[in-house]
Amino acid sequence: MANSKNPKQQYGDKKTPFFLIPTLPLADVAWVMKSGAKKYNPFNWRKTKVYASTYISATQRHFFAWIEGEDVDPESKRHHLAHVIANILILLDAAMTRTLIDDRPKTHKGR
Repeated sequence: MANSKNPKQQYGDKKTPFFLIPTLPLADVAWVMKSGAKKYNPFNWRKTKVYASTYISATQRHFFAWIEGEDVDPESKRHHLAHVIANILILLDAAMTRTLIDDRPKTHKGR
């Protein structure tokens, strides 16, 4: 990102810029993932294919609870938005590792 003549910086600028990800919310996401790992086993969505609709619904439930003014999930005691992020990460990981069953509603344009 820096416009530098330093060759090490120029090489580093071509790498994934993880430093741009805010770490404070990631700690809460990690706790949500640990809670899910205890409940369903770690990386279960890679071991058995998962339906998109399952994670879409979970994401929406947590997001809507937050929209309605509830910040913390009563079961996990973690922020609802951390649950939203965790669900989206699982959806993206499942899509990238080809373990996602895409049962989203078809649009009139198709996919």
